[in-house]
Amino acid sequence: MALTIFFSILFLLILFVILVVLDFRGGRSKHQAQATNAVITPKRNGKAELIDDGQVFFNTLFRDIETAHDHVHLSFFYLEGRSDR
Repeated sequence: MALTIFFSILFLLILFVILVVLDFRGGRSKHQAQATNAVITPKRNGKAELIDDGQVFFNTLFRDIETAHDHVHLSFFYLEGRSDR
């Protein structure tokens, strides 16, 4: 009985390893096929602004959203400076 359980577990383990290898190889070949058909997007000209006032930030944000053709990218950075300089 114990030998049957051992071989069943061994069989399932080998089957699992085979399925993982097949899944990895299939995914890799699919990824390589998509990577060779990559589309290069045109360069966009953007701008960066340092806005330290909340009201100016929201006015600028809503204006940019209204005038956007497709989408708006936002990046936030927290800058901490020393006040003794």
